[in-house]
Amino acid sequence: MIRAAVWQWERHLEKEEIVAAMQRRISRPVADIRKVLRDGNPEEWAYRRVALHGTFDFDHEMVLRNRKHPEHGPGVHVLTPLKVFKTDEYVLVDRGFVPFHYKSKEKRAAFQQEGEHTFVGLIKPQNKKKFLSPPDPPTGTKWVDEWLRVNVKKMNTQLPYSLPDLYIEIMSDTNPDSAINKVVSTSSGRQDIFFITDESRRVSTGELISGESYPIPAHSTLIPSATHLSYVFEWGAMALMTLLIGIILQLRRH
Repeated sequence: MIRAAVWQWERHLEKEEIVAAMQRRISRPVADIRKVLRDGNPEEWAYRRVALHGTFDFDHEMVLRNRKHPEHGPGVHVLTPLKVFKTDEYVLVDRGFVPFHYKSKEKRAAFQQEGEHTFVGLIKPQNKKKFLSPPDPPTGTKWVDEWLRVNVKKMNTQLPYSLPDLYIEIMSDTNPDSAINKVVSTSSGRQDIFFITDESRRVSTGELISGESYPIPAHSTLIPSATHLSYVFEWGAMALMTLLIGIILQLRRH
């Protein structure tokens, strides 16, 4: 039990370092996405704010399954490649949440606005498959529209161009302090990962609104470091309780 408490303390320190690094990166000035693409090192740009300007390729749009909104209930996140202005480069953009009822390609078309788009986004690393988690469908035989995670390398096998190993979430609020609060947030439960969205753009679940309101920008939260810290005290308390019970039992024998 003591060893488990030490392990959780080490996890707590690791999470604190991750949060501090995220805060430093988000606080840095907004960069041009073209500079990111020229650099060629996606991991160094994770959680940096970037300015984007370009046109969306709605023909090759995909969705992330099994996403949840606190007001709208279950749904999906819309992933759309963006052709960067004055380049031949494309990047994958998470345009935000749409309710489950509108996840099909036909219904998503109501929320696709043609033309050039300018916005600030947050760079995120592509998602890694966790142990025992289900794999995404195989690509190559037919178009895969629904994905369990952002797997850019696998998505590239069904696209006519190559995307860099990152994706970008559209930010509803570009202020760095506000962005930090939205990305690094205390969840309501120990294993609960939920979504923080722009409060001014919420509507009731299932209500069809104009294409300008969907998708709703959303940032996935980080499980807080306090989770590990609470486990330190729990394992320590159980170790102390076990020790005391052992001492009492030994004394009762005499």
